[in-house]
Amino acid sequence: MDNEEILEAYAKSWVSDALDRAEIRGSVSYTMAVHHLSSFIFNACHVDKLLLHNRLVRSLLRDYAGKQQHEVSMF
Repeated sequence: MDNEEILEAYAKSWVSDALDRAEIRGSVSYTMAVHHLSSFIFNACHVDKLLLHNRLVRSLLRDYAGKQQHEVSMF
């Protein structure tokens, strides 16, 4: 998946803690968001999506640095 709007929405949900609540409930939305974000970030990225890739990585890393409870979810 490389739909920019959906990936940005997933990242915003992660940063806003909405995905934390979904994880606690065992929601499928959490699983889908983590799957799509990790696939986009860790798989080979097309040159035209590099800016989006870097923006999402920076956003998630900033969030990770500020919230230690996300450590388990990221790994």
